[in-house]
Amino acid sequence: MRNLALKIDKKQVIRFLAALLFVSLICVVRVFAADEGGGGDAAWTEITELVKTWVIRIGAFTCVIGVVMFGLAWQRNEAENKTRAIATIVGGAIVIAAPAVLDKLVS
Repeated sequence: MRNLALKIDKKQVIRFLAALLFVSLICVVRVFAADEGGGGDAAWTEITELVKTWVIRIGAFTCVIGVVMFGLAWQRNEAENKTRAIATIVGGAIVIAAPAVLDKLVS
């Protein structure tokens, strides 16, 4: 089978990237939006609150799964599965805490 190596000239690649950068700098479009009473802020707040709620629920579900895994591993006396279960519980706790930490960092 033949060797199908491509010959790439470095100068051509650099010229192409420079031209691409130049075109992207020239083609900047300024966009102005009218403020219509904060309607966008209310929608954004509603979406973020919904996401926060579901992230907390998913984290709690993950913790519950970890507790069940730990109980089954305890019953069978399996050290490796106990470790995985504790890691799952800790992961769920981190997911539960994430929205609160982000709120503290943003505000």
